[in-house]
Amino acid sequence: MNTSLAAGAAVFALVATVTPGPNNVLLTASGLTFGFRKTIPMMLGFVSGLLLLLLAVASGLGAAFERFPWLHPVLKFLGTIYLLTLAWKLWQASSMGSAAMNSPHGFSRSVAFQAINPKAWMMTVGAISAYTSPGQAYWPSVGWVVAAFAVMGLPSATLWTAFGGLVRSSLGDPRRAMWIGRAMAVLTATSCLLIVV
Repeated sequence: MNTSLAAGAAVFALVATVTPGPNNVLLTASGLTFGFRKTIPMMLGFVSGLLLLLLAVASGLGAAFERFPWLHPVLKFLGTIYLLTLAWKLWQASSMGSAAMNSPHGFSRSVAFQAINPKAWMMTVGAISAYTSPGQAYWPSVGWVVAAFAVMGLPSATLWTAFGGLVRSSLGDPRRAMWIGRAMAVLTATSCLLIVV
């Protein structure tokens, strides 16, 4: 893989994983509600799910969107419904400790979420189509793209989770905590705009 393509893949992976989106909003909300340590399985699940999705797209799954254009709006619809449901649960759980959301997403649920996360699909299809080389160099270049997302994805997930945990640790007033929790619920619902636009 040539150096400019490799550098481009690394920059793309950094920008794609660190910018706001459903994963990062949910990680911040989980860090705020449950703390950093309890959110680690969710972080690892999101990153692992993204890497699996990259490999699936590289293996040809991304071509399904070209062949069946109706899949894209269906994916957007499912992702939006899921995020709105989570936003509602966050709103209900904003009193910290509410039974509406008594534990963060586990590893496997976070991996599975990537299948209906439109931003994850856009990132992976974009990365595989733009930063891989044809012919015999294809799979080595796919390996580089996957490595770039692994290297950039975990620090980005850590950053967003730590931000939520930092806000949590600085809150002494339960009323203030409730309002910040509700703000995270609104941000989660607002992240649907990233999907439908």
